[in-house]
Amino acid sequence: MLILGLAGLHFCGTNASAQSSHYYYSSCCNTPNTSCDGGMPFSRRTPRIYIDSLTFDGPIHLSAARLKQLLSTVKDNKFNSDFTSPEEIEKWLQGPWQDEGYFKVKVSVKAAPVGGGYDGRYAITAHVDEGLQYLVGRIDFRAIPGTDYEEVDTPVDRPTLQELPDPRDTESIDQNRPVFSPEELRSLIPLQEGDIFSAEKVREGLDALKLLYGAHGYIDFVAVPNTEIDDEHQTVSLLFDLDEEKQYRIGKIEVHGLDAKFESALIWKMKTGDVFNNEALQAFFDENQSNFPAGSYWAEDPNIVRHAKTGTVDVEFTFKSCR
Repeated sequence: MLILGLAGLHFCGTNASAQSSHYYYSSCCNTPNTSCDGGMPFSRRTPRIYIDSLTFDGPIHLSAARLKQLLSTVKDNKFNSDFTSPEEIEKWLQGPWQDEGYFKVKVSVKAAPVGGGYDGRYAITAHVDEGLQYLVGRIDFRAIPGTDYEEVDTPVDRPTLQELPDPRDTESIDQNRPVFSPEELRSLIPLQEGDIFSAEKVREGLDALKLLYGAHGYIDFVAVPNTEIDDEHQTVSLLFDLDEEKQYRIGKIEVHGLDAKFESALIWKMKTGDVFNNEALQAFFDENQSNFPAGSYWAEDPNIVRHAKTGTVDVEFTFKSCR
């Protein structure tokens, strides 16, 4: 039995995925701190569950390093979301096992209030059914038909791993060949055949794919990993469906809220006609901080307006003065 003692812990969750969609934000204005409750009156808050202690009641084969990381996460309140139900804790606890190959792990949680239970602190008992530990099998990529923006709710048939063409059938492969070479795509997935399967590394690969396509104008790119599980050989094979969509170039670049003096001082890493590049947009913010006028801030993320027919995007920056 393993018990992680965490008395008196409280935390504010941070939505990392939401933050990652923002390029940069700076403001000299005082903004109310919404903190954990989002600024809502107490009666409207969603009840939180704060982990006071964590006990595993089953046999655990997770590595010592991963258990130490789990303890550190709980002790230092490094969660990526707030817990409002035992089911959310169960889902979160599956992560460390899925990162070490226990792809089918099941976790059931019992939560008992600590003290009077008025402050949301709970003693958590988790039963973990680890299941088999899986290794990495094949990893393949396939472009799938994109969605026409002028069509509404057009269904897309996603292929399964079993539907991959024979490697010798070059005509069939060409019909679904991605923009980038299989070798370049494969190098972005930090898993090799025979490695212990890791959901975390699959997510890292998805992020890398998004960055690659985003740097080449494919701003609507989506990758979907499909899995084929072989219990006999304890392997998980992956087929990444790549919905590449359209490549975009920059149409117009507009700046609102700055006078001509400050606008002319801006350093641009992009111009009309260039392939739209997310990194160039980030570089604009990083390199222009000293050129933005004092007493102002950019009010929102850049407004990116797509023109699907022409394959162009207009980029608008809006600045406002602090009162």
